[in-house]
Amino acid sequence: MNNYDYCLRTAFLEAAEIGHWNAPYAVTLTMKQAIKRDHFTIRLDPLKASMNLRHFLNLLNGKIFSSGDLRRGHSIRCIPVLEDGERYHYHLCLDRPAHVSEIVFMNLIYDCWPRTDFGYWMIEITTADPGWVRYMAKGRSKRVFADAIDWENFHNPD
Repeated sequence: MNNYDYCLRTAFLEAAEIGHWNAPYAVTLTMKQAIKRDHFTIRLDPLKASMNLRHFLNLLNGKIFSSGDLRRGHSIRCIPVLEDGERYHYHLCLDRPAHVSEIVFMNLIYDCWPRTDFGYWMIEITTADPGWVRYMAKGRSKRVFADAIDWENFHNPD
């Protein structure tokens, strides 16, 4: 890891603090690497992966919050990191809101992810701790560390 990546990793770990969260979950979402549309093959890339995750988060937030809450800017906290090893996949830290039970939250994730274009059946969910965030910030299985952090979908307000 070069000096730039080290500084970026340090800043990421600061921004990804989860000590104030209600109930953090470690989630790994695996993606289809390509889909067929109208006799064309659409290959997954980091931009499409980010858009796919945005669609998933919109579906999930729509199931968890009322339309009024969504208009007021409520959404679940999300720390997303894209890895591109053998298969593109996201490591996420998601905060379960207090008004949603653990089983409902997990079932919503299992329900919403396959509804996205690139959502693949491989999903792992467990409770998270600060060690999960450090794991997400590892240097291996990321071609370019700076590109792995999905800042477009990052949401961690105080």
